[in-house]
Amino acid sequence: MTFSFDGPSSLEGRSVTTGPIRYCDVELTECENNDSAIAVLAVPADQPIHISVPDSVAQTPWQVVFRYRKNGEQIGGRSAVFTPGARHDYTLQVPNSGALEALEVQQYGAPELANGEPNFRIRAAWVLTVKES
Repeated sequence: MTFSFDGPSSLEGRSVTTGPIRYCDVELTECENNDSAIAVLAVPADQPIHISVPDSVAQTPWQVVFRYRKNGEQIGGRSAVFTPGARHDYTLQVPNSGALEALEVQQYGAPELANGEPNFRIRAAWVLTVKES
């Protein structure tokens, strides 16, 4: 998974590649955690973040969940859920000129039925934490 932004050439570290902080098999019966996989990147406010996902993620349902700050208030948001094979990348533009704090790419696993309704569970997650630039 790669997170990047198009900033001035004077800014170093405009991209980072990382593995998942959590990865499970399709049925979510065997999982591994790796907290050291949290990516950190200095991203200027108002700067869109480009997310490139590997084919193994793009061929499954996935989405981006994010948190940003605007006027001292912490606000959360999420992208649409992308269907299998629909896309290999996504560009997040934080709403309302907010400052991105963190984002998580979530890959869905097999759903389980709860009261006859499918409950989609997170199979894997990749996290980016934004430090002040």
